[in-house]
Amino acid sequence: MRGMERLGGLEANGAAGEMKATSLTESCPFLTYHLGGGEGGIASYLEHIGPTMAERWKSLGSFTSLSKKDREKLIEEVSQMEMVRAISIEELVKWRDLRLAALLKTQNIIGEKKDEE
Repeated sequence: MRGMERLGGLEANGAAGEMKATSLTESCPFLTYHLGGGEGGIASYLEHIGPTMAERWKSLGSFTSLSKKDREKLIEEVSQMEMVRAISIEELVKWRDLRLAALLKTQNIIGEKKDEE
């Protein structure tokens, strides 16, 4: 869980230095895509989900596809993110899920049952 502690904003050990990313929004949407690709990361995400993204982009006007060059650049950029280099996808997924659960609890969407008196 050392990586989880780094992601939680605690002092880091090793090469990753200090990480203060305490929310999903601080980590950028591409980390979400990277985690959505499972063990294959963002490359797998783009391979399997990418075509559906193009359909959504059609509503944006002139931007309707992701070129091979742009796809390769995106994969490279995500692979160079400090969080992605320092921490396994498995630990990043746990971190994301804990943050999402905490968010849902604050919105009273999920949570512990309270005893009715």
